[in-house]
Amino acid sequence: MIDDIDGDIISARGEWDPPGGWVDFKLSLNTGVLIKNLNTQPGVRENRHVEHRTMKTIETLRAELLAIGEQLGGGVRPNHYFIIPDKPDYFATPYLEIHDQEYHFVVNERGMEITRKVTPSDEEILYWFTSCGVNALASSYAATHASPDEEFRTAYFRKRFYLMLSIKTAWATREKNEIKSHLHV
Repeated sequence: MIDDIDGDIISARGEWDPPGGWVDFKLSLNTGVLIKNLNTQPGVRENRHVEHRTMKTIETLRAELLAIGEQLGGGVRPNHYFIIPDKPDYFATPYLEIHDQEYHFVVNERGMEITRKVTPSDEEILYWFTSCGVNALASSYAATHASPDEEFRTAYFRKRFYLMLSIKTAWATREKNEIKSHLHV
């Protein structure tokens, strides 16, 4: 169970020796590498207060995503992009659920859930929804700017990167790494 994420450190606990063999540990969010075991004796948990942060409301996240969409659209939100629904439309449009200090990014197609990603991070959930809009814009761009000298995917990936770069440098770096993983570079 994840107790907290602070910067790039995940504080968690796991039941390694059931029943009751809970062990606290910390992992690097970037690498997943174990940083520190907090318990020296299995099954012993210190009583500590886990501080709960205030999560952003769906209205606040919608406003932030709308501002990003308007920034990319030159003051106008691109049609049907940069929205955060709160229920499924059954046409594979991602929507948001908020449960117990976590954001759930859910995609439901024809009554079947096909994706569910969970995060406690405001930044991460905003990145996921932004990425959907950016992918759609990049696809439209690549389809309308095709040339004999450039493949669709080259134009598409380049546009995705530059759109993210215009929002946040860190998101562009992340986008570049995701593109590399798709291309197996």
